Amino acid sequence: MISLFGFAALSAVILNKAMSLVVVLTALPARLAAVSVAELSAHWLVAANLLAGSLIGAWVGAV
Repeated sequence: MISLFGFAALSAVILNKAMSLVVVLTALPARLAAVSVAELSAHWLVAANLLAGSLIGAWVGAV
């Protein structure tokens, strides 16, 4: 997004995270049909760590 569209680094990170959120929210109903919420909630710590790591990595990469 930076080289192709000329976005500033922070704007590119924000747009990337927003697009990722749209993708996750779109895929969530299909995935919940295949796997129960109870089974997923048992792994909430893994999801939280992945989210925190991606946010920290995006921030470091943008600064």
